[in-house]
Amino acid sequence: MPQDPFEDNLSEEQFGSAILDPNSTEKDGCIVRVNPTLNECDVYADGSYYANCAIPGLYTQTDGSGGSVEVPQRGTPVRIRVGRGWPTITGYLPISTDNTAKSAPSFPVVSNLVGSSGSLYPSDDGANFGGRFSDGLLPGDKVDIGNQGQGFARLDGGVALMKGSDLSQVMCNANKDHTIIAGRNLSIFTGFGQMIFGDDAGKSYFKFEGGTDQLTQVGADKENWQVQALIGGEASGLLDFKVLNLRGESLFSFSIDPDGTCRQTRLGNFAESYSGSLDTTVATGRRVDIVDGDDLCYVLQGKRVEKFTGGHETQNLESRSSFVAGNRKDNVRNDWKVSVGRTMSFNVSGDFALGNPTTAAVQWTVSNGSVVFDIGEPLAGDNVKALSGFKVGVAGLGGIELATQLGQITMDASLPGSVWVGGGLGNIPIEPAVLGLKFAELMTNIISIFDAHIHPPTFPGKPVEPPLPPAQMAARVAPNVPFSLSKKVLIGP
Repeated sequence: MPQDPFEDNLSEEQFGSAILDPNSTEKDGCIVRVNPTLNECDVYADGSYYANCAIPGLYTQTDGSGGSVEVPQRGTPVRIRVGRGWPTITGYLPISTDNTAKSAPSFPVVSNLVGSSGSLYPSDDGANFGGRFSDGLLPGDKVDIGNQGQGFARLDGGVALMKGSDLSQVMCNANKDHTIIAGRNLSIFTGFGQMIFGDDAGKSYFKFEGGTDQLTQVGADKENWQVQALIGGEASGLLDFKVLNLRGESLFSFSIDPDGTCRQTRLGNFAESYSGSLDTTVATGRRVDIVDGDDLCYVLQGKRVEKFTGGHETQNLESRSSFVAGNRKDNVRNDWKVSVGRTMSFNVSGDFALGNPTTAAVQWTVSNGSVVFDIGEPLAGDNVKALSGFKVGVAGLGGIELATQLGQITMDASLPGSVWVGGGLGNIPIEPAVLGLKFAELMTNIISIFDAHIHPPTFPGKPVEPPLPPAQMAARVAPNVPFSLSKKVLIGP
């Protein structure tokens, strides 16, 4: 008869004498003590206690690198084989050990049970009756461990654990529905997209891509992601975020460089709203706004205040229009310079109800210094050949008044006949103005000539002496006449 190939494995040293003993018997009992640290338990069956029974279902690989164990709970019904040597639990009972009972029997907690170490296990010892143990397992836990440390665990308290390594684990806890995922490299794929946490040679990164449309895919391995986010790794900075359309064109992008520089681009319109009472923007460095189109600012309620501790410069390469429905006030503490390349116009309507010669529509008040108008100034680079001039005209019933209290009013011109008085509206003044001092001097000279050559009569009835002949009179008076006439001031009719 050929030898059984498994005969060498059937030995008491390996399987225990109770299984090999033909006189062994099976009994139905209940586990009353559990020690996950030693992977053993005590069983109460038919009024007897069987200590240090191996936990059923215990499996260990030959090299000790892994195995499987399911730690039972106290009160679990089991079937035990009793004979020579250690008693062995052959399996769990799905029903009560008492076939006549309608519920599982209750077993009294017995003290002074002797374990394999010979020490006492009192009934209130938490290390053996439902407490946590040195290896972290509890009665009712089930653990399956592979040869590289990977494994599955179903733990007491509503905890499930799946482990590949210390940095590759998933734990689900019924307490507060808490789920923990630990992975040095973690990838999550859904119907919307994918989310990847990675570690590339010590450089960690995060990548999110989603929103793909299967109808617009270019190839089997390429996705037209509509939302992309990348932190570290292949990111151009610390953070890259993009929103794309179905054609792969960027609609919105945002990035942060390692030096803190932020870049944002968008293809369409941008709208921002807030319902709070304050919106604050603080820029400690320079700020540049470039608008290729209209730039509108509406303040519906309240007022707008702009404060500059430094300079304020505004440049308009084209036209500029400003409209103020109410009053306007400009307060310049130092110099105010206005430079106009071509023409400059002021149109002041004034107050029609109060319009009269004593009401000022335009008023300039100069506390110190003078008001100077330089027109055609060569030192300022003006064209002296241009027909530059200054005109003040009043079409209404008002007048023009030049007044000074302590100073002088001076009208000066360098060309002959350049000052007109009474001209305009088609009238050209051609008569020179009379110089008062020269005219008075001329009249005094004429009077003295008359006094020298016209004498009253020496007695009544005698005629007066005749004056000088006309030729002599003209010879003495005519040379002084041109000196009494102005060469610059002409008077109109």
